[in-house]
Amino acid sequence: MNLLPEMIQIGNETNRGILLSQAVNDAGWALDWNRNSSLFNSGIQAVRDFETANSVAISIVLHVAGPSEVDWFIENFIANGVTDFDIIGLSYYEQWHGKNSIAEVGTIIAELKEKYNKDLMVVETGYPWTTAGNDTANNVLNQSHPEYAPLNPPNQKQWLVDLSNSIQENGGIGLIYWEPAWVSSPCSTQWGKGAHYENASFFNFENNLISDGGIVWMQSETVSTKEILTQIKTTLNANHHILKLALGSTTNQDSLTINLHSMEGKLVMEQIMVQNQLAYELALPDLVKGIYVLSLTVNNKVIFKDKLAIFQQ
Repeated sequence: MNLLPEMIQIGNETNRGILLSQAVNDAGWALDWNRNSSLFNSGIQAVRDFETANSVAISIVLHVAGPSEVDWFIENFIANGVTDFDIIGLSYYEQWHGKNSIAEVGTIIAELKEKYNKDLMVVETGYPWTTAGNDTANNVLNQSHPEYAPLNPPNQKQWLVDLSNSIQENGGIGLIYWEPAWVSSPCSTQWGKGAHYENASFFNFENNLISDGGIVWMQSETVSTKEILTQIKTTLNANHHILKLALGSTTNQDSLTINLHSMEGKLVMEQIMVQNQLAYELALPDLVKGIYVLSLTVNNKVIFKDKLAIFQQ
């Protein structure tokens, strides 16, 4: 069906690295940047090769657990030669990362975005709706935040709405909930029979969707639907010389700045458009084959980013 990913994450919560042997894992915390850079760059190159072979643009994500840990890790990734990535992803769980409030997560996102000129996402988060269990497997999330207590479906939803707003208000591009469908089952792990997360899923213990729980977060009005352009679509004409932008709505601002950067960060085009229409056609400069980053800015705030793949000159 020609379904291809728009993003590929190299590893998961890679605070220690990737492809660790059992012996290294059992030995405790260790980090080998020479090994790290070689493995990550090999994974990144595989994605870039796939992009070229299939004429698609794919964003690469680096994922670090814990908001307060991200800056140090990204700084060291770059210092050790891992530079070809598009999105900084982080995990945020109140139970484990509670020293950073939801508001502080937003501040960290804004600071990282400014420092590294990368998109930011919370690519893993979760919040329970009950302390009860539906099997003999211990649940990994079982604590509440005072502002979102007691644990119940509406407070699970509100926690996600507030986190989403904090992310978007500070320039982040999204949030992924993990794992909304991990309900109990007859399956077993070495730690027990059932699931370790049914109390933080979006389903009750009869496996029915909880209509007033976390799932409603995706239907709530957030910053993006109130304050920024929506339903933006980009189209390149057949010879890749004309870029068409279709805007779903406007923000009544005076101007819209359109920038195009190479993957190395070089600005190759900048145009300021008067924002009195919903569609634009822009003549592109002569571009070499490759992947480019398109960004739209209103009032010095990036409201949209996309990748353009140029495969002919």
